Amino acid sequence: YEDKTEAMAFDREDSDTHNGMFGMERADWIALQDFEEIKGDGKLSPEIREQLFMKSSHDTYAIYQLKDGDETRDYRFEGLERLQKSGFSVEHEHYELVYTATLTDFNENKAAALEHIYEQFNLNHLADFKGHTLSVSDIVALKVGGTVSSHYVDSIGFSELPQFLEQTPLMPDDFLVGERID
Repeated sequence: YEDKTEAMAFDREDSDTHNGMFGMERADWIALQDFEEIKGDGKLSPEIREQLFMKSSHDTYAIYQLKDGDETRDYRFEGLERLQKSGFSVEHEHYELVYTATLTDFNENKAAALEHIYEQFNLNHLADFKGHTLSVSDIVALKVGGTVSSHYVDSIGFSELPQFLEQTPLMPDDFLVGERID
């Protein structure tokens, strides 16, 4: 308000009759900016989006799902133990990054964060999420306090995969000088 006080708008009438400025909390604004940076404009390659996820200075998460095709058919919806008993291993190249976002309301409990993400991507899909519901064989990567961890959605709960994401340079080093890189 003009006298520099603030109040919460609880319904449409509060907004319609208000003659001051609207705003949001600083932490929410920063989280929104981080989310937009990570998400990009939808034209970034999965590799660049992955690097933005890895380089983010805020707590974030990423969802990986198996690529379509015959080479991943035997991996789909298999629990980690059964997959390994069949002689298969979880390889980064079999997956594609389908979603990244800022991890909000994180209370330093990875298990709770993973369960929240699982619930959100099964019951309350976000409008910009284009993948299928979070299922066994998908991977959720968390970046918390600068540390990245990857978690296989298993038959029951999650299994950590320490080597799934390894940091790689943002710019490839096998291009000729002057070659355009998109």
